[in-house]
Amino acid sequence: MLKSPRNIILLPLIIIATVVFSSLKNPDRAPVADELTYINLAYSLYAHGVYGFSSHPDVAPEPNGAVGPFYPAFLAAMMHIDPTLPPKLRCHRLRHITQDKRPCDSNFGVVKWVQLAFAGLGMVAVWLIAKTISQRTGVAGLAVVLCLASGEPTKFANHFLTEAIYLPLSIVFLALCVWAMRNPRALPFAVVGAVLACIALTRPSFYYFFFLSFPLIVIAAKIQPSLRNETLVQAFKALGIPLLTYALVFGVLTGSWIARNAQVIGVSSISVGYSARTLATRLSYNEMTAREYAAGWLYWFPDFGDKAAIFVFGEETIERLRFESPRGFYGFGTTQVMNEVQAETQTTASFLSSKEGGVQTSWLINEKIIRDLPVHIATTLLMAWRGVFIGKYFGVLGLISIMLFIARPPTPYPHNLALLIALGLLMLGFNAFFTLNIPRYNLFLMMPMSIASAWALARGTDFLRAKTGIAFKKQP
Repeated sequence: MLKSPRNIILLPLIIIATVVFSSLKNPDRAPVADELTYINLAYSLYAHGVYGFSSHPDVAPEPNGAVGPFYPAFLAAMMHIDPTLPPKLRCHRLRHITQDKRPCDSNFGVVKWVQLAFAGLGMVAVWLIAKTISQRTGVAGLAVVLCLASGEPTKFANHFLTEAIYLPLSIVFLALCVWAMRNPRALPFAVVGAVLACIALTRPSFYYFFFLSFPLIVIAAKIQPSLRNETLVQAFKALGIPLLTYALVFGVLTGSWIARNAQVIGVSSISVGYSARTLATRLSYNEMTAREYAAGWLYWFPDFGDKAAIFVFGEETIERLRFESPRGFYGFGTTQVMNEVQAETQTTASFLSSKEGGVQTSWLINEKIIRDLPVHIATTLLMAWRGVFIGKYFGVLGLISIMLFIARPPTPYPHNLALLIALGLLMLGFNAFFTLNIPRYNLFLMMPMSIASAWALARGTDFLRAKTGIAFKKQP
């Protein structure tokens, strides 16, 4: 595929288009909200060599493990590369903690351009895999255009959020999955395991995704042409070393961070304490009334959904669905639900320093999920609906295209696209079950949605051309 001169020229053009598109659309801006959390961790690592939350940039923090280390470590590395970056980030930290209105330089130079390069790499991966799966250059090009038009790949290039590297890493991971399926050997599977470990160290939910997705990886490898005619025993013999390598690489890389947390904090977990708070905010939505539940399906449709829901159901019904509302479910989860779990488990630790987060999480699962499982499953469906619309109408098109793919798949059946869709939907379901699942949590769906949408549009065009041609020939 890469031997064609046209394809070799297209790859750098994709990267250049990504960089230019983002530069024009996303100007420099000051970091806010969650971005300051990552800046805090990164600056503490850079200035003090300690991974933790500091009360002041000049004060070394206590070690912490609530947030995955990969992105803060990346930002710390950028500070070592660009000496102008640390004082800028320090200024923004001080401005936040002192409420000082001092002017701070928001031109973060190297961070933005490196994150843009990651976005460009992600678009190259989309093009390559779309071309590999569909065998059509037009489908590959359209998949990239749809990704860029959504605004998601480049939106986070000037943000200090994990999505800036999580999205390109997830695209590269899915692309490498296809490569590994086509080449079921130890090296490809080792690379897949390494990239998934980086994602898990960025967003700890992917640590659990590894275990959930393992059967899908095995099945997908078994039905590849090279192993399709083998017996199950023969297939497992052929896949044994690659799968073991995949698991070993992932385990070593994530296990090193878990071992650090065990030694430094006293908790053998990839994320210390944060899971209870995350789960509490999700479980608050189980308190919905039937009317609020019905309204949610309209309210979380992109663009006009919120206004339409207010018109149909009224302001009072919508009030608790609003993320920023003082009476909203999010606030209810962080206060009442967390207060309840701390009272029931006799713990008082905060989510930033909890050694008892596992006790809190276990209580929430046992008492709030298992004992009320039908309600939780029902709200999980609504949370999945809430989170599927990445890039607004890109998500709408992607959802329709995936449904069409499931109902009327192309011939011959594209097993690798089915794998990408299955992995994406698996993560969507996981997020909906355990988190409040806003759309940016599901950027993992970007690649399967873009390829499915491009292919659906191409198939629709082929159908119209065929119909138009037949109609034209019948005319006198």
